[in-house]
Amino acid sequence: TGVVNTILQTFLLLAYLLILLLHNAVVTMITVFIIIVIFLLSKLYAQKEAAYTAEKQTRYSEINSKLLDTLNNRNLIYALNNEAFFSNKLKTFHDQISQSVLVPLSRYTALRNAMLTFMINTLPVIVLVSTILLAKLGKATGSDAITMMLIAQKLNGPIILLTDLIADQKKASEMSSSIPTVVIKFLLVCNFSLRGEIWC
Repeated sequence: TGVVNTILQTFLLLAYLLILLLHNAVVTMITVFIIIVIFLLSKLYAQKEAAYTAEKQTRYSEINSKLLDTLNNRNLIYALNNEAFFSNKLKTFHDQISQSVLVPLSRYTALRNAMLTFMINTLPVIVLVSTILLAKLGKATGSDAITMMLIAQKLNGPIILLTDLIADQKKASEMSSSIPTVVIKFLLVCNFSLRGEIWC
């Protein structure tokens, strides 16, 4: 389950940090600082993703309701020869969703993925370079540099999984809060359709 996985990954993260601390406190503090920044940015991006995902669900329910309304009144639309008008209405509404919801959602998803990719590639290098600099000052050894870089590589797994869990939790929370609004809007449109009204 999500709770068990969160506990397991948190334990692994703390265990790896403890091993780093046993080798060098300064490098460990640098690593902890980077991890905190990653989690804060991940939380920010996850909140944005969750909000836009919930908005996408709401807007898609609206366009589905409009489509259902149009289909229920298709005979009258055909009789009035207004097919192009309603088709353009749906297309315009979908384009608005793309610009106001889908584009920002894709942007924040890409930012979060880019941040994690950057972290995977740079965290071990930062740890290695930091340890080498400390070795030149006599506060670490060459073997410490290699060992700590390998440990830093192990940190990537728990960090990625924990940030993904944070994102999933935010999305689930936003989606659950938006479900009542989506259902109410859908039912309202359906009731209008049963009375034979046409949206415009």
